[in-house]
Amino acid sequence: MHGEQREHICTMKGSERFGGFLSLEAEIKVSEVAPLGSGLFSSGRASLAAILKVMRPARLFLPGFLCDSAYRPAMELGIAVIPYPVGPDLRPPVLYPRTDDMVLFVDYFGMLTEELHALASPLGDRAIIDRSQCWFSPIPENCWSFDSARKFFGVPDGSRLRGPIKVEPSSERNTRYTLDHLVLGMMGEMEDALSAYRLNNKYMHTGPERISLVGEHLLERIDMDRTRCVRNTNFSILHEQFAALNQLSMNANAIDAPLYYPLLLKEPVELKALHEYGVFAPRLWPDVLDRSDAHRSDVDLVGRLIPLPIDQRYSRADMKLMATRVDKVIRVMYP
Repeated sequence: MHGEQREHICTMKGSERFGGFLSLEAEIKVSEVAPLGSGLFSSGRASLAAILKVMRPARLFLPGFLCDSAYRPAMELGIAVIPYPVGPDLRPPVLYPRTDDMVLFVDYFGMLTEELHALASPLGDRAIIDRSQCWFSPIPENCWSFDSARKFFGVPDGSRLRGPIKVEPSSERNTRYTLDHLVLGMMGEMEDALSAYRLNNKYMHTGPERISLVGEHLLERIDMDRTRCVRNTNFSILHEQFAALNQLSMNANAIDAPLYYPLLLKEPVELKALHEYGVFAPRLWPDVLDRSDAHRSDVDLVGRLIPLPIDQRYSRADMKLMATRVDKVIRVMYP
């Protein structure tokens, strides 16, 4: 689950701005509908809650570099939460769970897909992979996983839950959502859209309801092939620009259309400088800074990581313009 990253209002117009939440999809398939398959839950946290209700572990290991909303399902069920630090390469440490524990791994930006599948395999149904940042990556077969549609597409809700056994949402539809941010965002009313977006985030819950009817209708009509292609193209453009500067070691060819391009700098970066240039990269995750027991490595990542937008709203020319702006800010901050 991608979490409650800090969003900002952007008053610039059109291609002058980059980032922020998605609005309604500009391109949808009217005559061709792709069925979603088995029922989707309303949100990533609802999917996680459903897994924990089935498995009932004594403890849940999960990364400290994660939003607070990922902790809530376990805490609401009375399951002890054991945070673990991730390294500067975003990889988990060696963990020693008991037989009655579960481990949540996060596939950050789709960088760790094969590695996490290998780590999760011997744990079987005691492993969960959070795929909120890698909708298009392969889904593991013998462990639990979930994702988040509203992170990748202009939809109000939706999450695919997969696991060793079939877990279905209830027959009731999610009704706790708003479309206002999607519509207002498309209209360019960004201040009002931001307020509506935050309200929709508050509506996300851990109940067992299935995806809203509107969410399902919209998601079935998303041009997934186009979205995947655009994200991969934009990722490649940014990686070509920033690979030498990026402190993250990644096999770019193995990453499939992730949520963002992760740029990790040597020193902390002030995002306000990027915002002034119209690059509205979020802070992942400010929640970490408020925890008294936060590990130093997790706090360090919050300051140095810039998640750059690569979504389907942007063309090659947009990416090159954004890369130029980001490079300019970095050169000014770190001459």
